[in-house]
Amino acid sequence: MVEIREVRLWELEPSPGLQTLNGGKDCVSLRASHTNVQKATLDLCKRLEASKVAYVAEVQRVEELTVALAKRNQLHAAELAKAEERRAE
Repeated sequence: MVEIREVRLWELEPSPGLQTLNGGKDCVSLRASHTNVQKATLDLCKRLEASKVAYVAEVQRVEELTVALAKRNQLHAAELAKAEERRAE
């Protein structure tokens, strides 16, 4: 039978890489890290918005090309039909 025991956070051993708060130095480091995360998040949001704008422009261009191709196909079909009529005469 497996024994399950509740473990409280303060009972855990800190990992070797984890530093405790000493004289507020780590707080400054955390603030700087938080600021960097905010800047990175803003940068990613701006890049995402730019990507969305570029995507919309590409979709519009594809739609324009699709419409143009459909018109060309329609005109070509009409020309072929006229040529076929002339041959039949």
